[in-house]
Amino acid sequence: MRPDIKTAISGLSSSAQRTLAAEASACLAFLGEHLPQDERIHALCPAAVRTDLALNSVLALTDRRVLFVAPLPQVLSWPLAQLDDFSSFDLKARAVGLSVTANGRDYSLGIGRGYGDVFVRLVVQATAVARLRTL
Repeated sequence: MRPDIKTAISGLSSSAQRTLAAEASACLAFLGEHLPQDERIHALCPAAVRTDLALNSVLALTDRRVLFVAPLPQVLSWPLAQLDDFSSFDLKARAVGLSVTANGRDYSLGIGRGYGDVFVRLVVQATAVARLRTL
């Protein structure tokens, strides 16, 4: 396993770590195998294609973009400077809703309760930094 993935996992709650090791393990392995070595992962979060489905997918914050890796595999990629909205909303359920707007398109996903809000804050901060550095 890539060292940056190990570090990102170690910063998660024990329940999020268990989810990544079980339900989302195939997506996490796919991410580790195919992400360019020069692109560093800063944070991970268990995720779902919809808020009412199992957290069997992974959101990754890298130094360039946010990636959503779902089974099949399916990958969505949003460059940080192109994110218009990245916010969570409470559903009073197992998952928290995640609203993503990038390049004029809207996405709605599910993220794990607890660490999901931390992940959103990290992405919002990284987006602000990316915009400051973009000419």
